[in-house]
Amino acid sequence: MRPEILAPVGSMEALNAALAAGCDAVYFGLPSFGARAFANNFDLETTKEVIERCHLCGVKVYITMNTILYEDEIEDAYNMAKKVHSFGVEALIIQDLGFIHLLHHRLPNLVLHASTQLSVSNPYQIEQLKKLGVQRVVLARECTKEEIQACVDTGIEVEVFVHGALCICYSGQCYFSSVHYGRSGNRGMCAQPCRMKYTLYEDGNKVDTHGEYVLSPKDLSLIDEVNTLADMGVCSLKIEGRMKSAPYVYESVSQVKKVLENMERNVEDKQNLRVTFNREYTVGHMYRASGKELMNSKTCNHQGIEIGKVVKVNKNKICIQLSQDLHQNDGIRFEKENLGCHVNFMYDKKQKLISFMPKNNTVLIEGPVGVHVGSIVRKTMDSELNKIIDERIRTSNRQSKVNACL
Repeated sequence: MRPEILAPVGSMEALNAALAAGCDAVYFGLPSFGARAFANNFDLETTKEVIERCHLCGVKVYITMNTILYEDEIEDAYNMAKKVHSFGVEALIIQDLGFIHLLHHRLPNLVLHASTQLSVSNPYQIEQLKKLGVQRVVLARECTKEEIQACVDTGIEVEVFVHGALCICYSGQCYFSSVHYGRSGNRGMCAQPCRMKYTLYEDGNKVDTHGEYVLSPKDLSLIDEVNTLADMGVCSLKIEGRMKSAPYVYESVSQVKKVLENMERNVEDKQNLRVTFNREYTVGHMYRASGKELMNSKTCNHQGIEIGKVVKVNKNKICIQLSQDLHQNDGIRFEKENLGCHVNFMYDKKQKLISFMPKNNTVLIEGPVGVHVGSIVRKTMDSELNKIIDERIRTSNRQSKVNACL
């Protein structure tokens, strides 16, 4: 059976994008008790409206309540769960085992999914979760292909992340942010210490790590492997990104759908996805990636796509030799200096103000001071792609079949 495509929704714009791109289900958080405390989470009134709208489109809704709870929060969390259950939510995604136990007994008809924060990676864990009434497990991103298959073979529903960010540790097992910054990832407030700079020493001697971001993984991308996961029996293909943009959601969902429909992604598809967000890609732990296949020690931020090189600089006037097209309002970053800007003003060789320059030409832009000749230029936001996606979202008319008797 074809697995569902599960899209992240951190804003109304992302919801519109997910629906237009053809997702089968969405997931998002509430104002409290979710592992993305800084996402634009929906309040209860909006949540009810979103559930109703998704159901009209034949789309399922899963809500994350996947933080570890304090004793004095249990009843408030229960009342919130009871409320969204009354709205018709398909399932809640939970980490706290005590909360799972409570919900299973007080709301036996509420479907429960075990969060990836529980680090599920083997059949024994699954058998214990079955006893607590869990219907589906969201596997740890660290599972190998063999571990995924073993979990599927237990007969429980299995959900696997196929695209998005990775952690340096097992999901739910990192306390680095909590210890060092007083912000716990298990409370939805991770400060992302793995994306910061570090120096490595061995026996007092500095080790050359070929970059300062020694704890920063690349982004996972198994989009071209989704049919393999489908054949293995995985029931849900999950995309990470509740704090990412609507274009990211649209491109990731539509490209997973394309591959599931046995169509190959072309060069343009892959470039469009990269420009919405990437830290470079890895096939991750499913295929036992390690070292440079898994980690990106040179940078921790959005890489976009390479579009050219700086060939001349005069204060804030920067001349770029383009290897890709450039449009006015594109977002760019100069790799060497880690400086960025939107392209508000761009000029041709005759100093004429223009709005577009095709590849294999030089263009002059007004940019940040401090850029040097030779710096690689990367496009981190494609204004034309965003316009195309906005138009597709605006003109989409997601419908579901209705059987009626006259």
